Amino acid sequence: MKPHDPAINASLLHTANVALRRVTTAFTTKLLLAYCCVGILLFPLYQYQVNPDGISYINIARLYSVGDLHDAINAYWGPLTSWLLVPLLLVNLQPALALQLLSLIFGALTTIATIRLSSIFILTDRARSLALLTAIIIILSYTFFASVPDLLFLCISLFYLSYIFAPDYNRTAISGVIIGLLGSLLYLDKSYGLYLFMAHFTLFTYIHYLQSNDRRERRIVLLKYVLGLSCLAIISGIWIHSLSDKYQHFTISTTAQYNIKIDSLGSQGQPMHSQGLLPLPYPSAVSAWDDPSRLTVEYEKSPRLRDWVRWQIFHIAGNVFRTFYYLELFSVFSIVIVLIYASYYFISRVSKAEEGGPTRERRSGRRSLQLYWGQDHGKLHSSVVYSLVTMLLYTAGYEVLHVESRFLWIDSILLLLLCAHYISNSQFCATCNVKLRLLMTSIIFSSFCLYPLMQIIIHANQNRYIYITARELHNNYHVEGSIASNDNGGDGWDLTLFYAFYLDSKYYGATKKSITDEELQRELGKYRIQYYFSWDDVCRLSECRKLADFEVEFLWTTEKKHLIVYQIRNVGS
Repeated sequence: MKPHDPAINASLLHTANVALRRVTTAFTTKLLLAYCCVGILLFPLYQYQVNPDGISYINIARLYSVGDLHDAINAYWGPLTSWLLVPLLLVNLQPALALQLLSLIFGALTTIATIRLSSIFILTDRARSLALLTAIIIILSYTFFASVPDLLFLCISLFYLSYIFAPDYNRTAISGVIIGLLGSLLYLDKSYGLYLFMAHFTLFTYIHYLQSNDRRERRIVLLKYVLGLSCLAIISGIWIHSLSDKYQHFTISTTAQYNIKIDSLGSQGQPMHSQGLLPLPYPSAVSAWDDPSRLTVEYEKSPRLRDWVRWQIFHIAGNVFRTFYYLELFSVFSIVIVLIYASYYFISRVSKAEEGGPTRERRSGRRSLQLYWGQDHGKLHSSVVYSLVTMLLYTAGYEVLHVESRFLWIDSILLLLLCAHYISNSQFCATCNVKLRLLMTSIIFSSFCLYPLMQIIIHANQNRYIYITARELHNNYHVEGSIASNDNGGDGWDLTLFYAFYLDSKYYGATKKSITDEELQRELGKYRIQYYFSWDDVCRLSECRKLADFEVEFLWTTEKKHLIVYQIRNVGS
């Protein structure tokens, strides 16, 4: 065989990969231990960390723990996080503490997944060590970001990519079951995972099929695809059947449908901020946010085609702009690295494809793709191109919906590994001396640490003061029951929900911003509200009896909000 025979290259890559894993075992063990130690030390600073989504996941977990499966089955919130919370709640662990402990565990698993994925990239020992140390800081910031399902989604995605990116992907078919299981977990965590997995797994099956050297390998690739989809269909099908049975119509999830309405032409935004007090979706719910699919979103249902197209263009353009902004937050070098690889690799692949046959005209479409994807250049091909394709596919789905930094966490890890790969390349700073090259390496990796460190600092002791004042309201004033609030600019709803959560109470939402005293009295009576939280305002109703007031403090900002808690007396229904 020729020296550059793909079979020889694949064998060498496999041997090198095994050797590399043996060498790095001690280092990665220390790395995981470092994450656990730092995470445990920082844990007390974030024990009160919770957000509205987390409260809904906790309440759903409570329903599962008491056996209320009918109300627990939810078409908006994925069940996986709540299922994993149940054992912690059954041992009477404080719910917010249990959620943070679960997040710490997910962070450790994400660290393992990052280490596993990094072994596929060609990296120098120094670049690998710096990349994984940087990843620890990034993952710690995600651990304490109070977005547990997004961290779990990142963890599962990285494990899935470590199988899909593997150089020996077309050797055995049995791992297709594991891939299908991971795809099912992505769906059970967030509904977006089902669409992402189906598109990504199908695309990469096609790519691996074209890269296969013989009929046996192609059969393995196809069998792996069938096994993966079969496993996905069985596990996901059970959950889809449960949802459809509860809601009396076929549904995979209501999350995408709800978010599309929120971001539609003429939308008034989240109903909680514009529609006043809202009924609870079921008796044991904390707020209407426990099942948003029950909410009615106001938007323009029959817009003119021209207006709809124009709005969609501006909407997607805005999301693309925010995506670039978030990528730059991950690192100021993000876009530069992507452009370097995109221009270098794809241009070189096109030129190689054109040299692969006698004439361009004689080549069929399939043969062109085989030439494009089939030439094996080792780990450079699998780690770089696969990462770029994954980032593009993963991010594109959010462009038509809504983009937030937590939705793009997988991009931050892939960008970090791409940077480490580029630094390991001999062409990186080729004209620099050793000291300058080391300086440039330090600057690039440090750029990935700035935003995570800022997040770790900012979120320290967040909600601590709310927890303390909630305990005071409970112990000194015995506040517990049905709660409503005003909405001073949109954050009154979120803040009062935190109080309702810590007070083990029901929160019926915030009243409309422009509401008369008579309307307020009717609203409070309609829902039999017992306590009214007024932010930076006063209640003028004679039925309002002032219980307490607080200056609610927010760490790392100069902002303070004045809260007055009223007890509502003699409000008729």
